[in-house]
Amino acid sequence: MNKVYHYLFITIHWILFLSLRIQLVFRYKRGKSKKSVKNSVAILPHYPEEWPGGDRLCYWANDFKENGYQVSIFDAWSCSEMENYLKLKSNSDSFELYRFYLVLLYRRVSVFKTILENDVIWVQRNLIPIFPFKHAYYEKLLSKYHSNIIYDYYDADYTSNYNLVIETVKNASKVTVASKYLENFHLKFNKKVFFLRYCIDDQKYIKRKNRNDNKIRIGWMGSPDNAIHLKTIESDLKLIEKENNNVEFSFVCRSKPNLDLSNSEHCTFDNKNFNYYDWISSIDIGIVPFFGESDRVKAKISKKCIEFMACGQIILTSPWVHSDVIENGINAFITNKDEWGLILQKVIDEFPESLNYGDKVFEAYNNNHKKKKLITPLINFLTN
Repeated sequence: MNKVYHYLFITIHWILFLSLRIQLVFRYKRGKSKKSVKNSVAILPHYPEEWPGGDRLCYWANDFKENGYQVSIFDAWSCSEMENYLKLKSNSDSFELYRFYLVLLYRRVSVFKTILENDVIWVQRNLIPIFPFKHAYYEKLLSKYHSNIIYDYYDADYTSNYNLVIETVKNASKVTVASKYLENFHLKFNKKVFFLRYCIDDQKYIKRKNRNDNKIRIGWMGSPDNAIHLKTIESDLKLIEKENNNVEFSFVCRSKPNLDLSNSEHCTFDNKNFNYYDWISSIDIGIVPFFGESDRVKAKISKKCIEFMACGQIILTSPWVHSDVIENGINAFITNKDEWGLILQKVIDEFPESLNYGDKVFEAYNNNHKKKKLITPLINFLTN
Protein backbone atom coordinates (compact mmCIF):
# COMPACT_ATOMS: atom_id res chain seq x y z
CA MET A 1 0.00 0.00 0.00
CA ASN A 2 2.95 2.35 0.59
CA LYS A 3 3.62 2.53 -3.14
CA VAL A 4 -0.02 3.29 -3.85
CA TYR A 5 -0.04 6.19 -1.37
CA HIS A 6 3.30 7.40 -2.67
CA TYR A 7 2.28 7.53 -6.31
CA LEU A 8 -1.08 9.06 -5.42
CA PHE A 9 0.75 11.80 -3.54
CA ILE A 10 3.14 12.37 -6.47
CA THR A 11 0.18 12.60 -8.86
CA ILE A 12 -1.55 15.21 -6.70
CA HIS A 13 1.76 17.07 -6.37
CA TRP A 14 2.06 17.34 -10.17
CA ILE A 15 -1.52 18.55 -10.48
CA LEU A 16 -0.90 21.26 -7.87
CA PHE A 17 2.48 22.16 -9.31
CA LEU A 18 1.32 22.50 -12.92
CA SER A 19 -1.77 24.42 -11.82
CA LEU A 20 0.44 26.81 -9.86
CA ARG A 21 2.74 27.32 -12.84
CA ILE A 22 -0.19 28.16 -15.11
CA GLN A 23 -1.61 30.60 -12.55
CA LEU A 24 1.74 32.36 -12.26
CA VAL A 25 2.15 32.64 -16.04
CA PHE A 26 -1.22 34.35 -16.42
CA ARG A 27 -0.73 36.44 -13.27
CA TYR A 28 2.46 38.07 -14.50
CA LYS A 29 1.44 38.29 -18.13
CA ARG A 30 -1.26 40.67 -16.92
CA GLY A 31 1.51 42.83 -15.53
CA LYS A 32 0.81 42.34 -11.83
CA SER A 33 3.75 43.57 -9.75
CA LYS A 34 5.79 40.79 -8.21
CA LYS A 35 6.50 42.86 -5.09
CA SER A 36 3.55 44.90 -3.91
CA VAL A 37 4.49 45.16 -0.20
CA LYS A 38 7.46 47.48 0.30
CA ASN A 39 10.06 46.85 3.02
CA SER A 40 8.57 43.44 3.73
CA VAL A 41 9.95 40.07 4.79
CA ALA A 42 8.23 36.71 4.38
CA ILE A 43 9.57 34.07 6.79
CA LEU A 44 8.88 30.39 6.12
CA PRO A 45 10.07 28.24 9.06
CA HIS A 46 10.59 24.53 8.49
CA TYR A 47 9.35 23.48 11.92
CA PRO A 48 6.62 25.03 14.08
CA GLU A 49 7.87 28.27 15.60
CA GLU A 50 7.71 26.89 19.16
CA TRP A 51 9.43 23.62 18.20
CA PRO A 52 13.22 23.23 18.73
CA GLY A 53 14.86 24.72 15.64
CA GLY A 54 11.67 26.43 14.51
CA ASP A 55 12.75 29.71 16.07
CA ARG A 56 15.90 29.97 13.94
CA LEU A 57 14.31 32.51 11.55
CA CYS A 58 11.22 33.60 13.48
CA TYR A 59 13.45 34.79 16.31
CA TRP A 60 14.40 37.81 14.17
CA ALA A 61 10.86 38.95 13.34
CA ASN A 62 10.62 41.66 16.00
CA ASP A 63 14.05 43.00 15.07
CA PHE A 64 12.96 43.41 11.46
CA LYS A 65 9.85 45.23 12.64
CA GLU A 66 11.91 47.55 14.85
CA ASN A 67 13.95 48.40 11.75
CA GLY A 68 10.89 49.38 9.72
CA TYR A 69 10.03 46.10 7.97
CA GLN A 70 6.67 44.40 7.71
CA VAL A 71 7.05 40.75 8.65
CA SER A 72 4.79 37.83 7.77
CA ILE A 73 5.46 34.35 9.18
CA PHE A 74 4.04 31.49 7.14
CA ASP A 75 3.95 28.48 9.45
CA ALA A 76 3.29 25.17 7.73
CA TRP A 77 2.16 23.33 10.87
CA SER A 78 1.68 23.53 14.63
CA CYS A 79 3.48 21.81 17.52
CA SER A 80 0.51 19.49 18.10
CA GLU A 81 0.63 18.49 14.42
CA MET A 82 4.36 17.89 14.72
CA GLU A 83 3.80 15.62 17.72
CA ASN A 84 1.07 13.77 15.82
CA TYR A 85 3.38 13.38 12.83
CA LEU A 86 6.08 11.78 15.00
CA LYS A 87 3.50 9.32 16.36
CA LEU A 88 2.29 8.47 12.86
CA LYS A 89 5.85 7.92 11.73
CA SER A 90 6.67 5.64 14.66
CA ASN A 91 3.45 3.68 14.09
CA SER A 92 4.12 3.43 10.34
CA ASP A 93 0.61 4.65 9.55
CA SER A 94 1.18 5.20 5.83
CA PHE A 95 -2.29 6.45 4.95
CA GLU A 96 -2.31 9.15 7.64
CA LEU A 97 1.32 10.05 6.90
CA TYR A 98 0.67 10.71 3.23
CA ARG A 99 -2.54 12.54 4.05
CA PHE A 100 -0.47 14.79 6.30
CA TYR A 101 2.17 15.28 3.58
CA LEU A 102 -0.62 16.55 1.34
CA VAL A 103 -1.83 18.98 4.01
CA LEU A 104 1.65 20.50 4.31
CA LEU A 105 2.11 20.62 0.56
CA TYR A 106 -1.23 22.36 0.03
CA ARG A 107 -0.54 24.90 2.78
CA ARG A 108 2.73 25.97 1.16
CA VAL A 109 1.34 25.99 -2.38
CA SER A 110 -1.65 28.06 -1.26
CA VAL A 111 0.58 30.91 0.02
CA PHE A 112 2.97 30.81 -2.93
CA LYS A 113 1.53 33.87 -4.66
CA THR A 114 1.28 35.80 -1.40
CA ILE A 115 4.93 35.37 -0.44
CA LEU A 116 5.97 36.57 -3.89
CA GLU A 117 4.62 40.02 -2.98
CA ASN A 118 7.33 40.53 -0.35
CA ASP A 119 10.72 42.17 -0.85
CA VAL A 120 12.56 39.41 0.99
CA ILE A 121 11.66 35.71 1.16
CA TRP A 122 13.58 33.84 3.87
CA VAL A 123 13.06 30.08 3.90
CA GLN A 124 14.32 27.58 6.45
CA ARG A 125 15.79 24.58 4.62
CA ASN A 126 13.30 24.00 1.78
CA LEU A 127 9.85 25.18 0.78
CA ILE A 128 7.99 21.92 1.40
CA PRO A 129 8.61 20.51 4.91
CA ILE A 130 9.11 16.82 5.58
CA PHE A 131 8.24 15.09 2.29
CA PRO A 132 11.62 14.37 0.68
CA PHE A 133 11.33 15.59 -2.90
CA LYS A 134 14.51 14.71 -4.76
CA HIS A 135 14.35 17.79 -6.97
CA ALA A 136 13.84 21.48 -6.15
CA TYR A 137 10.57 21.86 -8.10
CA TYR A 138 9.01 24.58 -5.99
CA GLU A 139 12.30 26.29 -5.16
CA LYS A 140 13.16 26.69 -8.86
CA LEU A 141 9.68 27.98 -9.60
CA LEU A 142 9.93 30.55 -6.80
CA SER A 143 13.29 31.77 -8.16
CA LYS A 144 11.74 32.26 -11.59
CA TYR A 145 9.37 34.88 -10.21
CA HIS A 146 11.43 36.46 -7.43
CA SER A 147 14.99 37.79 -7.28
CA ASN A 148 15.64 37.81 -3.54
CA ILE A 149 15.08 34.38 -2.00
CA ILE A 150 17.32 33.30 0.86
CA TYR A 151 17.51 29.76 2.24
CA ASP A 152 18.82 29.02 5.71
CA TYR A 153 20.58 25.84 6.82
CA TYR A 154 21.69 25.01 10.35
CA ASP A 155 22.44 21.34 9.71
CA ALA A 156 24.07 19.21 7.02
CA ASP A 157 20.76 18.40 5.30
CA TYR A 158 22.64 17.51 2.12
CA THR A 159 23.80 14.26 3.69
CA SER A 160 20.25 12.86 3.55
CA ASN A 161 18.93 14.62 0.43
CA TYR A 162 21.93 15.88 -1.52
CA ASN A 163 20.25 16.65 -4.83
CA LEU A 164 17.38 18.67 -3.34
CA VAL A 165 19.66 20.79 -1.15
CA ILE A 166 22.30 21.45 -3.80
CA GLU A 167 19.69 22.35 -6.45
CA THR A 168 18.06 24.70 -3.94
CA VAL A 169 21.35 26.38 -3.01
CA LYS A 170 22.34 26.82 -6.65
CA ASN A 171 19.00 28.47 -7.45
CA ALA A 172 18.92 30.60 -4.30
CA SER A 173 19.65 34.33 -4.42
CA LYS A 174 21.57 33.92 -1.15
CA VAL A 175 22.11 31.46 1.69
CA THR A 176 22.40 31.89 5.46
CA VAL A 177 24.05 29.22 7.61
CA ALA A 178 24.60 28.56 11.31
CA SER A 179 28.19 27.31 11.27
CA LYS A 180 31.53 28.00 9.62
CA TYR A 181 31.58 24.44 8.32
CA LEU A 182 28.30 24.97 6.45
CA GLU A 183 29.54 28.32 5.16
CA ASN A 184 32.58 26.70 3.57
CA PHE A 185 30.48 23.87 2.13
CA HIS A 186 27.75 26.01 0.54
CA LEU A 187 30.19 28.55 -0.88
CA LYS A 188 31.07 25.88 -3.43
CA PHE A 189 27.56 26.23 -4.91
CA ASN A 190 26.59 29.82 -4.16
CA LYS A 191 28.93 32.79 -3.71
CA LYS A 192 26.52 34.72 -1.50
CA VAL A 193 26.61 32.89 1.84
CA PHE A 194 26.24 34.63 5.20
CA PHE A 195 27.36 33.03 8.45
CA LEU A 196 24.62 33.91 10.96
CA ARG A 197 25.72 32.82 14.42
CA TYR A 198 23.19 30.88 16.45
CA CYS A 199 21.25 33.22 18.77
CA ILE A 200 19.01 32.43 21.70
CA ASP A 201 16.40 34.48 23.51
CA ASP A 202 18.63 35.15 26.49
CA GLN A 203 16.41 37.45 28.54
CA LYS A 204 15.42 34.65 30.94
CA TYR A 205 18.92 33.26 31.38
CA ILE A 206 20.69 34.08 34.64
CA LYS A 207 24.46 34.37 35.00
CA ARG A 208 25.97 31.62 37.11
CA LYS A 209 25.14 32.04 40.79
CA ASN A 210 27.86 31.89 43.42
CA ARG A 211 27.17 29.43 46.22
CA ASN A 212 28.68 28.72 49.63
CA ASP A 213 28.17 24.95 49.71
CA ASN A 214 31.67 23.98 48.49
CA LYS A 215 30.03 21.81 45.83
CA ILE A 216 31.00 21.69 42.16
CA ARG A 217 27.95 21.07 40.02
CA ILE A 218 28.54 19.55 36.57
CA GLY A 219 25.58 19.85 34.24
CA TRP A 220 24.35 18.47 30.92
CA MET A 221 21.05 18.79 29.09
CA GLY A 222 19.83 17.10 25.93
CA SER A 223 17.61 14.51 24.34
CA PRO A 224 17.66 10.77 25.08
CA ASP A 225 19.25 10.25 21.64
CA ASN A 226 22.13 12.59 22.49
CA ALA A 227 22.63 10.95 25.90
CA ILE A 228 24.61 8.27 24.04
CA HIS A 229 27.52 10.73 24.05
CA LEU A 230 27.39 10.83 27.86
CA LYS A 231 27.64 7.06 27.81
CA THR A 232 30.86 7.39 25.82
CA ILE A 233 32.54 9.22 28.71
CA GLU A 234 30.80 7.27 31.50
CA SER A 235 34.04 5.78 32.84
CA ASP A 236 35.56 9.28 33.08
CA LEU A 237 32.53 10.60 34.94
CA LYS A 238 32.61 7.63 37.34
CA LEU A 239 36.28 8.28 38.11
CA ILE A 240 35.62 11.99 38.66
CA GLU A 241 32.81 11.10 41.09
CA LYS A 242 35.00 8.58 42.93
CA GLU A 243 37.95 10.93 43.38
CA ASN A 244 36.04 14.13 44.17
CA ASN A 245 33.44 13.91 46.93
CA ASN A 246 32.47 17.56 46.37
CA VAL A 247 31.29 16.91 42.78
CA GLU A 248 27.67 16.31 41.86
CA PHE A 249 26.20 15.70 38.43
CA SER A 250 22.88 17.07 37.21
CA PHE A 251 21.17 16.07 33.97
CA VAL A 252 18.11 17.50 32.21
CA CYS A 253 16.53 14.99 29.86
CA ARG A 254 13.12 13.49 29.06
CA SER A 255 14.38 10.18 30.46
CA LYS A 256 17.17 9.59 32.95
CA PRO A 257 20.53 8.88 31.25
CA ASN A 258 21.62 5.30 31.84
CA LEU A 259 24.82 6.04 33.76
CA ASP A 260 26.37 4.20 36.68
CA LEU A 261 26.72 7.25 38.93
CA SER A 262 25.79 7.30 42.59
CA ASN A 263 25.65 11.07 43.10
CA SER A 264 23.61 12.50 40.25
CA GLU A 265 20.21 14.14 39.86
CA HIS A 266 17.80 13.90 36.96
CA CYS A 267 15.52 16.82 36.10
CA THR A 268 12.71 16.91 33.59
CA PHE A 269 10.32 19.51 32.22
CA ASP A 270 7.49 17.14 33.17
CA ASN A 271 8.04 18.29 36.74
CA LYS A 272 5.90 21.42 37.10
CA ASN A 273 8.17 22.71 39.88
CA PHE A 274 11.27 22.52 37.71
CA ASN A 275 12.62 25.91 36.60
CA TYR A 276 15.12 25.44 33.79
CA TYR A 277 16.66 28.90 34.10
CA ASP A 278 17.26 28.50 37.82
CA TRP A 279 18.74 25.08 37.13
CA ILE A 280 21.23 26.22 34.51
CA SER A 281 22.35 29.17 36.62
CA SER A 282 23.25 26.67 39.41
CA ILE A 283 25.72 24.80 37.18
CA ASP A 284 29.47 25.42 37.58
CA ILE A 285 30.79 23.30 34.71
CA GLY A 286 28.75 22.67 31.58
CA ILE A 287 29.73 19.63 29.53
CA VAL A 288 28.95 19.25 25.83
CA PRO A 289 30.15 15.82 24.67
CA PHE A 290 29.24 15.16 21.03
CA PHE A 291 31.53 12.76 19.23
CA GLY A 292 31.98 11.84 15.59
CA GLU A 293 33.52 13.03 12.33
CA SER A 294 30.45 12.99 10.07
CA ASP A 295 29.29 16.11 8.25
CA ARG A 296 26.23 16.13 10.52
CA VAL A 297 28.48 16.47 13.56
CA LYS A 298 30.85 18.99 11.94
CA ALA A 299 28.01 21.23 10.76
CA LYS A 300 26.07 21.25 14.02
CA ILE A 301 26.05 24.06 16.56
CA SER A 302 24.95 22.92 20.01
CA LYS A 303 22.31 25.11 21.62
CA LYS A 304 23.39 23.88 25.05
CA CYS A 305 26.88 25.24 24.40
CA ILE A 306 25.43 28.68 23.57
CA GLU A 307 23.28 28.51 26.72
CA PHE A 308 26.29 27.74 28.92
CA MET A 309 28.11 30.69 27.32
CA ALA A 310 25.16 32.98 28.06
CA CYS A 311 25.25 31.93 31.73
CA GLY A 312 29.03 32.23 32.14
CA GLN A 313 29.78 28.60 32.98
CA ILE A 314 33.09 26.79 32.54
CA ILE A 315 32.58 24.79 29.34
CA LEU A 316 34.05 21.47 28.25
CA THR A 317 33.08 20.63 24.70
CA SER A 318 33.94 18.21 21.92
CA PRO A 319 36.02 19.42 18.93
CA TRP A 320 32.92 20.12 16.83
CA VAL A 321 29.41 21.53 17.67
CA HIS A 322 30.69 24.52 19.69
CA SER A 323 30.57 28.25 18.89
CA ASP A 324 33.33 29.47 16.58
CA VAL A 325 34.38 32.06 19.20
CA ILE A 326 35.26 29.41 21.77
CA GLU A 327 39.05 29.12 22.10
CA ASN A 328 40.63 26.15 23.81
CA GLY A 329 42.46 27.15 26.98
CA ILE A 330 41.45 30.79 26.53
CA ASN A 331 37.74 30.92 27.36
CA ALA A 332 36.75 27.22 27.43
CA PHE A 333 38.13 23.72 26.94
CA ILE A 334 37.89 21.72 23.72
CA THR A 335 38.80 18.07 24.15
CA ASN A 336 38.47 14.72 22.43
CA LYS A 337 36.98 11.72 24.21
CA ASP A 338 40.38 10.26 25.14
CA GLU A 339 41.28 13.29 27.29
CA TRP A 340 37.84 14.17 28.62
CA GLY A 341 38.44 12.91 32.16
CA LEU A 342 41.93 14.45 32.33
CA ILE A 343 40.73 17.95 31.37
CA LEU A 344 37.66 17.77 33.61
CA GLN A 345 39.83 16.80 36.59
CA LYS A 346 42.21 19.68 35.82
CA VAL A 347 39.29 22.14 35.90
CA ILE A 348 38.12 20.70 39.23
CA ASP A 349 41.61 20.85 40.73
CA GLU A 350 41.92 24.53 39.77
CA PHE A 351 38.44 25.45 41.04
CA PRO A 352 37.44 28.21 41.88
CA GLU A 353 40.23 29.93 39.89
CA SER A 354 38.95 28.12 36.76
CA LEU A 355 35.72 30.13 37.03
CA ASN A 356 37.63 32.82 35.12
CA TYR A 357 37.02 30.77 31.98
CA GLY A 358 33.29 31.22 32.54
CA ASP A 359 33.71 34.98 32.75
CA LYS A 360 35.71 35.02 29.53
CA VAL A 361 33.25 32.88 27.59
CA PHE A 362 30.41 35.06 28.91
CA GLU A 363 32.21 38.05 27.41
CA ALA A 364 32.69 36.19 24.11
CA TYR A 365 28.97 35.45 24.04
CA ASN A 366 28.01 39.09 24.59
CA ASN A 367 30.44 40.28 21.92
CA ASN A 368 29.45 37.78 19.22
CA HIS A 369 26.09 36.08 19.80
CA LYS A 370 23.82 38.96 20.85
CA LYS A 371 21.14 39.97 18.35
CA LYS A 372 22.07 43.65 18.55
CA LYS A 373 25.52 42.75 17.18
CA LEU A 374 24.13 40.76 14.26
CA ILE A 375 20.90 42.42 13.16
CA THR A 376 22.45 45.20 11.03
CA PRO A 377 24.76 42.94 8.96
CA LEU A 378 21.89 40.43 8.64
CA ILE A 379 19.48 43.05 7.27
CA ASN A 380 22.16 44.36 4.90
CA PHE A 381 22.77 40.85 3.58
CA LEU A 382 19.09 39.96 3.16
CA THR A 383 18.04 43.22 1.53
CA ASN A 384 20.99 44.16 -0.71
